[in-house]
Amino acid sequence: MSAWLVARGNKKELYLYLWEHAGRLYREKVRTGDTQTTDLFEILCQKVLAGCVFMREDPTIYLFTLRAFFEENPEIREELQNHYKTAYLHGTEDIRGPADMDLFRPGIDTQLLLEEINGYLLSCYWKMFSTGELDPDSLEKDFLKRAGQWKRVYLKERNH
Repeated sequence: MSAWLVARGNKKELYLYLWEHAGRLYREKVRTGDTQTTDLFEILCQKVLAGCVFMREDPTIYLFTLRAFFEENPEIREELQNHYKTAYLHGTEDIRGPADMDLFRPGIDTQLLLEEINGYLLSCYWKMFSTGELDPDSLEKDFLKRAGQWKRVYLKERNH
């Protein structure tokens, strides 16, 4: 940790530093799970499963990020929400960039779909935050089940 932060003794700055550090650790974990697929749902699964690995390997840090994300202090919450919005935009670019959009049925708004999936994940994170207990096994199982359903609904049928 930076000696500057310790010397300043500013709790907000320390909190934001820890949030950014946790975000770097998370991004490193998610990047290690990347493979060369163009299936948007496979990309999403890789990222969610990597997040579940992070939950298992660093539960204290993961719980901190959940607490930070749902922070009630307005000054800190606003700053963290701005960080999250930026990360969300970069994250959707990282997902949509390599994804083959020709696999989708005509008329599917993939940005809207990603927002719906993000809403589902946020509800899962809220539940974990509310209980104070991480449940990566349940999240993995449920997300994979839903990803299979989303594929059947949103992707063109393939002749095998």
